[in-house]
Amino acid sequence: MRRGSRARRTASGAVAAVLLAAIGAGCTVGPAANRAENVAPAGHTGGREESPDDEQPGSDWWEENDPEPEESPPPVQPPEPAEAEGSAEVTEALTESLDGLTTPCCVAALPSGDVLVGDAGTSTIHLLSADGQLTEVGTLPDAEGGLLGLAARPSAAEGDGVIIVYVFVSGGTASRVSSYRYVTDPPPGQSPWGGAETTLVDDIPLGAAANGGALAFGPDGMLYAGTGQAGQGDAAASDPESLAGKILRIDPGSGGVPADNPFPGSHVYSSGHTDVRGLAWDGAERLWAVDGTELNAIAPGGDYAEQQEPVYDWADAGAEPAGLAYAPASRSFWMASATDGGLWRVPLNGEDVTLVADPALLDDGQLAQSRAVIPGTDDGEVLVLTASGGLFRVAVS
Repeated sequence: MRRGSRARRTASGAVAAVLLAAIGAGCTVGPAANRAENVAPAGHTGGREESPDDEQPGSDWWEENDPEPEESPPPVQPPEPAEAEGSAEVTEALTESLDGLTTPCCVAALPSGDVLVGDAGTSTIHLLSADGQLTEVGTLPDAEGGLLGLAARPSAAEGDGVIIVYVFVSGGTASRVSSYRYVTDPPPGQSPWGGAETTLVDDIPLGAAANGGALAFGPDGMLYAGTGQAGQGDAAASDPESLAGKILRIDPGSGGVPADNPFPGSHVYSSGHTDVRGLAWDGAERLWAVDGTELNAIAPGGDYAEQQEPVYDWADAGAEPAGLAYAPASRSFWMASATDGGLWRVPLNGEDVTLVADPALLDDGQLAQSRAVIPGTDDGEVLVLTASGGLFRVAVS
């Protein structure tokens, strides 16, 4: 098994080689390289109308009906390298205590500025309004193992005032990724947590530990879910038929497999993972993950049980990664850690998948035992949830 304590590393030759090969001459890695909207719809003939049977290439019909090929979207330009050092300053305590929650685990920001907060211990969802009021809005059924992850996005298909909320929840024998409708302004007496659960992916292996739980939307609009080995080891994590130790890429509307996934007919985006607890995209739309104690840059179809060198490993620092967010103004990732102190700054090179400097722990006070971190409404801030139930707005650079 490849995991374990290692000397800290700021670059990964193996990962860089894989990703730079994929990048090639300016192509991006991850969702920017295979966007769903670039997939030809069913029945599409490559932009060319069918010609009459008696017409052949070179005829007048072809000259009139053979359009110029569509240009590919320009590659996303990587940002400038981050500064080697930065800062994190708590600017507002949205709340310093979430009374009634036993184990605050995850958060999802709503367009209104309100925040949904999940409780792993009771599998309940609470709304923290902008004025600091906390209200329970929903309870997840068949969730004996607890809530692991939470994400939300507005849904144009459902009309104004409805947001689709996604949960990664563990039942008695397996975990699943599901969705619920959340009504922002329900009629009097009606719960905002509307309708039945829609299961997108189920039968995700569940163990005593290492169950993953990361949920995040990519720049391609697809839903990504990080799972864990769940005690089944590297063999299961590398097994394409198992959902253990994977990053999954899911159509958030139907739960189906996006047509441009690396493996046809499979939700698997990458494999060989130990315990994926955070997913985020950098300024060049490359996917990164915190997996166990490691930081990895993720290539579509990659098997990370075979990879020997992570981009960085927090094993020696005693950190327990619990989330990952990108703040564009800082050109850095921000990692929540549940054990050592709180919030880590991870300065990115930008041009490739290396770091400018070793990650630095910037707050071991108010943000101690951070459980989750998500981007804020400003490019230079993140929101951090702590084990004590505090939710803080943090200016970062």
